[in-house]
Amino acid sequence: RHLFQWKSAFFSSESKEIIIKSGIKKKKRMDKSLIDRISAVLILQRYLKHIWYYRLSHYFNYFRDNNNWEELTFNNILKYYIFDRKLKLIFTDIIERIEISLKANIINSLSLEYNNSYFFIDENIYFNNESFLKSVQVLEKEKSKNKSIMNLEFRDIESWKLFQWLTFWTTVLFYWSL
Repeated sequence: RHLFQWKSAFFSSESKEIIIKSGIKKKKRMDKSLIDRISAVLILQRYLKHIWYYRLSHYFNYFRDNNNWEELTFNNILKYYIFDRKLKLIFTDIIERIEISLKANIINSLSLEYNNSYFFIDENIYFNNESFLKSVQVLEKEKSKNKSIMNLEFRDIESWKLFQWLTFWTTVLFYWSL
């Protein structure tokens, strides 16, 4: 209900046009509840067009499975959807911060341990020659994806600059190859 209250004002003019085009008599057109009902349908259509019915259907199932029919309204389904979306954004942000921090710590630790910002091109630090060749191949592939470093030689790219473009998993695999 609250969601529809502030949104229905936006859709009132569109609702009025629909009512006029439908040929409803002037006296019935003055009924505010008719405008509100049509606005609610327009809002529902807009949400379903952009969110998609199947994305929302599992929220409906939550109410159904818990026999909570009194609370089953589009507004409540939408509230759960919006809450989940916001929660997902929070978790994504937290995961990204953890990933960046871990990658920075791995690269800083390796640079300090080997006393070299270009440690990744020193084949003596790798477990074996095969590990070195695989790592260089992976790094070369990742380097080619980034326009700011793709034309540079490895000896011209410090580790922090190269590794910021790697996925976390690629960074971990690289670390394990040492």
